Amino acid sequence: MADILLIDDDMDMHAIVKFFLEYDDHTVTCVADGLEGLEYLRHNKSDLVLLDIAMPKMNGMEVLQNIQNEFGKQAPPVIFMTVFDRSQLSPNLNDTGCVGYIRKPVQFDQFRHKLRTVLDKT
Repeated sequence: MADILLIDDDMDMHAIVKFFLEYDDHTVTCVADGLEGLEYLRHNKSDLVLLDIAMPKMNGMEVLQNIQNEFGKQAPPVIFMTVFDRSQLSPNLNDTGCVGYIRKPVQFDQFRHKLRTVLDKT
């Protein structure tokens, strides 16, 4: 299946998402902040990045911008995972370069559907 990178500062989210995705035969790597995520991507291939928005050191929007600047067209697709309601995010969320948005707490049926949709396009 897919190699997925989860960038999130919530260790409980790491455990939950990793368990769920590995159940669906994905390989999951979890890192605690954007700097670790960027370093991981410099040395490893990921088919998809799941990215929290509110994190210390570097927020998700900054991480996404760095991914796009460093990797350009080779950048993996990014799905934001956040507690924020869509109305609290950029009104043009799709203009940020992300390919999707998943609201926490995660509804796993919707999550699975979003992942399949994105991974089928790659």
